[in-house]
Amino acid sequence: MLIVIIFIEKCSNKLFYTLIFINFVIYKYIINYLQKMKIIRFLKAIIKYIRFGKRTTMDEYINRLTICKNCNNFNHENWTCKNCGCYLDKKAKMNTEKCPDSKW
Repeated sequence: MLIVIIFIEKCSNKLFYTLIFINFVIYKYIINYLQKMKIIRFLKAIIKYIRFGKRTTMDEYINRLTICKNCNNFNHENWTCKNCGCYLDKKAKMNTEKCPDSKW
């Protein structure tokens, strides 16, 4: 803690750049971790769907997407859920999948 305080007094610009670098490294690590977790969740969903699932009916599919479109967690740019990160046009077709907010 003392070293950091002395470093801040002597050269604040270098500390600023160092903090940005550290935050960027942490950000990349978190993004990589989340992408790996998303892939794992996707693979689990596909395996569960292959073993036990069927496609939803067209009425149920449209109902699920309508609920998603009206939800605050719906990302309109790429049709994903902000909660789980899933592509909703794919997830809504699988009867083995559920909404993370328990809306369907």
